[in-house]
Amino acid sequence: PQQSAVAGPKSVIIPAATTTLNIDQKTFAPREQDKILQVNVPFYVTFSAKPPKAGNIIIKWYMNGRFYRSTPSQTTINPKQAATVNGFVKMTYVVPATGIAEIYWVGQGETPQLAQTLYFSVR
Repeated sequence: PQQSAVAGPKSVIIPAATTTLNIDQKTFAPREQDKILQVNVPFYVTFSAKPPKAGNIIIKWYMNGRFYRSTPSQTTINPKQAATVNGFVKMTYVVPATGIAEIYWVGQGETPQLAQTLYFSVR
């Protein structure tokens, strides 16, 4: 991919995101950015969120320009617990593909709003 990430309208809430093969298990921060990934090898989309109110993250996955699936984050993000939260979602592609991960912020009672779009390749 020429680009690795493109900020969306809600990038102020999710200012940083990337694809990586390795994360720090304590902080959930990526150890490096990986744009070229391997078939049948798990990888992560990591993100940093600074939400104004409680909500969730949803990642929409695409393979070769077609919708593949949607993955919600495992827990609700609450700014009363921490002003900034690092998180991740794990994924494995079982076929070679040009991949896209769209990261959405969903504030409680709101519709999903695009924050980041990540581009990667699986070979």
